[in-house]
Amino acid sequence: MKIFLVIIVIICIGAAALLTGCKQKPIDPPTEDIITGGKKDNTDPDAAKEIRSDELISFETDFFRNSDFVYEKERGYRFKLKKSEGDVYVIAEGYDDVLKCETDGTFAAKLQQVIREYDLISLNGIDKQTYGLPEEYGPYWLSAEYASGEKLYFSMDGDPNAAWTSAVLDLFAKEFGAHGINDLLPPKEESMMTRFSLEYVSGDVKYYCIETEVPLAEEHYIALQKIVEETELIRYQNGSIFPGNFDYDNTPQYYEFYIEYESGKRMSAFSDDPEECERFKPIAERFAQYYKEYIEQ
Repeated sequence: MKIFLVIIVIICIGAAALLTGCKQKPIDPPTEDIITGGKKDNTDPDAAKEIRSDELISFETDFFRNSDFVYEKERGYRFKLKKSEGDVYVIAEGYDDVLKCETDGTFAAKLQQVIREYDLISLNGIDKQTYGLPEEYGPYWLSAEYASGEKLYFSMDGDPNAAWTSAVLDLFAKEFGAHGINDLLPPKEESMMTRFSLEYVSGDVKYYCIETEVPLAEEHYIALQKIVEETELIRYQNGSIFPGNFDYDNTPQYYEFYIEYESGKRMSAFSDDPEECERFKPIAERFAQYYKEYIEQ
């Protein structure tokens, strides 16, 4: 009889515990903030849309870049700049400052020029995010402080092909490279050039650097390859070639180049955009001068 009562008591305690558990408050469902597609908007409508100072004392940005015709790496970048003493600045890249070196105010001025050129100050105060987007579209942000005390900050859904992030990457990659840190620079083609052609037309200015049926001697390909590197021709590469229905007679400006290497890699570009053509003109002149000297030999 006693054993039976003990069993009854145990059963009752278990049932009570079960009932108590059933009465517990259910877990709250996810809020809109963490639901995929949910949005956050903490934009400051009063943030200044004009910054008078051009003297940066700090800068930091985080963004994702797709691979392109220049940079083959598809990844996130975090760049930093901090003024130290006098005209000394420290720049770094990576979440743990994997790359780091000292530079000067000239670089800071170039960085500020990018901010001005791409009108990033107009984005000041924007703080928006859409949750659950793929990594490449996750929020990119920029924060900067000036000697005047003025500040710039924005954060928004990213664009992995944004022009301003390309300009910032270019600037930092070159600066690190100037200090012997080549990790961010575009890969250098080591194999021999086997074919080269370049055309440039701007009104009465016409440069045609085109191979004849007989390929150039190796020494001339070596000379051309040196000019390709010195002019950073790779940064004009866009993979385009002459369109099949190109209207030569009614196109006042255009340029095209095409290069092949022993490795099988190719470089090519075409543009009839007037601004791009003006930027490309000094490069076309450099190749034209070499071809003129080569023919006159």
